[in-house]
Amino acid sequence: MQTFHAPALDTLIEILRLALNDRPDWFLFLLAVPYAGCAWLAWRMHIAIISNPIETATPVTGDRVAESRVARQVLAVCVSLAAATGAAALPTLAGPISEAPVDACILLACLLCWDGPSDRQLAAAGLCLGMAVGLKLTAAWVCAAVGLAWLLTDLVPGRLRRLAWLATAALAGATLTAGWWWWWQWRRTGNPLFPYFNNLFGSPLLPRTSFVDTRFLPRSALQAVFDPFWWALHPSRVASELAVRDPRLAMVQLVVLGLAVRAAFPHVRRRLLDRRAAFVLIVCVVGYASWAAQSGILRYLAVLEFLGGAVVMIALRGLGRRGLRVAAGGAPVVLALLIAATIYPDWGRASRRDVVADVRLPNLPAGALLVLLDPAPMAYAALAASLDVAMEGANNTLVHPGDGFPLALQVEARIRGHAGRLFGLEMPSDSGPAPAAATLRFYGLHRLPGCARVHSSLDGDGITLCELARDG
Repeated sequence: MQTFHAPALDTLIEILRLALNDRPDWFLFLLAVPYAGCAWLAWRMHIAIISNPIETATPVTGDRVAESRVARQVLAVCVSLAAATGAAALPTLAGPISEAPVDACILLACLLCWDGPSDRQLAAAGLCLGMAVGLKLTAAWVCAAVGLAWLLTDLVPGRLRRLAWLATAALAGATLTAGWWWWWQWRRTGNPLFPYFNNLFGSPLLPRTSFVDTRFLPRSALQAVFDPFWWALHPSRVASELAVRDPRLAMVQLVVLGLAVRAAFPHVRRRLLDRRAAFVLIVCVVGYASWAAQSGILRYLAVLEFLGGAVVMIALRGLGRRGLRVAAGGAPVVLALLIAATIYPDWGRASRRDVVADVRLPNLPAGALLVLLDPAPMAYAALAASLDVAMEGANNTLVHPGDGFPLALQVEARIRGHAGRLFGLEMPSDSGPAPAAATLRFYGLHRLPGCARVHSSLDGDGITLCELARDG
């Protein structure tokens, strides 16, 4: 499935790799820039909330003003660091998992439209939201929450006209980052988001199903509410392929509950819940509900980790001068405890080396067909193959031997009808020997002697290349 995702970010990463392959420190630095941008944007939101002048109930001067300012700055920095070190966001730092650039677009859109934006600011926010969706389709749920939050909090005349302005800018942003890919997919397969949501688009190549990963979806609304409290206390795979423990989201939920209780008192509501606060709370609540309904995968919550810090700041700004001083004094301790309590998923990092990636395939004859025999992540080997070598995925997350739908039949016909030499790629250390054996058995193929390891710094030479022959 992943080879059909919109490739803008992957293409950019590959361009950077080609330019900086022998300077991995610079490459990693550039990959870390979007993550640093998320942390900075979150800090901007946090300091803006805690420094909101509506919270200065009693005029103070001199040392007390400076003391309050320092306390607010300490709180903003600590809360921003707590958000940036969450289990969803931090493991993706300086890596190719493309959450940070998407989250940076969403956070920038929030800053642009949370405080009565002008038409130009609203258009810029829409452009950022559209770019986020184009870069990664899973961002759509929180982008919709941002648009809804603006619509419900910016109560000025002409909202319908401005909504059209926001939507047009968002469409332009999505067109810029992925529109060309969606158009090509639609012309090629009949589904612009191929293979996803094929129950709606009906590509003839696949069955009419959504192909959405439902492994981590909560089974009920009650589970969606209480799951964060489970993985706050126990290493859990409820929302991740790898074990995670992180109390941040549960803490944010408790803060939201506390704010809801306090908002029942009108004088408190007026003091705490201004437009910015209402905007952030709507984005977080609606965004989390949409996430629970659509994916339930923890790493897609990274943007809400950053915004969750803003929710905490909304609660903290109700403190007086003494309360701010106490909170600022305890904030570094809470930050240290949060980091110590968190168990981060390890998405796999290579050891330090002199190049970003070194992948070399043995010389293959022109016109050869290279068959990927198992579901291991080997498609990147295409970049090391010459253009006159074709590749076919025979057993993966989308196509399996013996599937009867048209795309699988096309794969089968190409492998069975290939007149040139056949080669197979497999990675038993990742997928085990059974998938490759099933593929070979289905196609009536066997390995010839002389298999070789593919030199790859990305997986420790774990891929095996074998020439294949037809049985009999």
